Amino acid sequence: MQNKLKTAIQNLPFSAINQARSIQNKPVPKAWLAKPSSKGDVILLSGIYGRWHSLKNIGEMLHRNGYRVHVIERLGLNAKPIGAITQELNEYLTKNDLKDVVIVGFSKGGLVGLSYLIDHPNGRVIKLIAIATPFSGSNIGKLFRLPSVRELMPNSQAIQSLRPSQNVLQKIVSIHPQDDDYIWHQNGSTLQGATNIRHQVAGHHRVLFDRQAQESVLAEVNKAFRPQYAAS
Repeated sequence: MQNKLKTAIQNLPFSAINQARSIQNKPVPKAWLAKPSSKGDVILLSGIYGRWHSLKNIGEMLHRNGYRVHVIERLGLNAKPIGAITQELNEYLTKNDLKDVVIVGFSKGGLVGLSYLIDHPNGRVIKLIAIATPFSGSNIGKLFRLPSVRELMPNSQAIQSLRPSQNVLQKIVSIHPQDDDYIWHQNGSTLQGATNIRHQVAGHHRVLFDRQAQESVLAEVNKAFRPQYAAS
């Protein structure tokens, strides 16, 4: 518990930045979708009670590197049940006829990406890059009685239903900090059978600002589309 408190203190400034961005609720940069990308399409999915702005730095990085970056703005604070958000994701992909897409999901956003891959194993998403995602759930739900938070408990029906096949696991990369003050579970963000990348940084939101973690995201996106981009 002492380590979690220390990590929470270290994480606080980065959490505050993301909350401030959500409150400001600035529009998605038009340049992100200005024209079809020769490299590929990436969808950003935020964590619970956080708008897409928590992934703003990563979105800008991907745009600079030639990718078209999508945000589903109507998800708002991402407080709906995982199943409902998965359906909205599917509708967005279908409506825009997107294929061979990579999802970059933060926290709960990673769970939504996993849910989509399970429900649509041969669908439009070729890879999920999950950042600080509680694949085994989070006991932080003990502190909050909100249904949207309780859904993330390890024994919740939502978490227990996320049982991916080996084919699905091969499409998943989990990028996570060495210590996470939001994920109170012994397995943290480790997902057995997937690719797990742990960075030497502490803090649930802090990992989003870590340069090495960001570079890992870009490298994995590059690998998903064309192997020759992996070193770019």
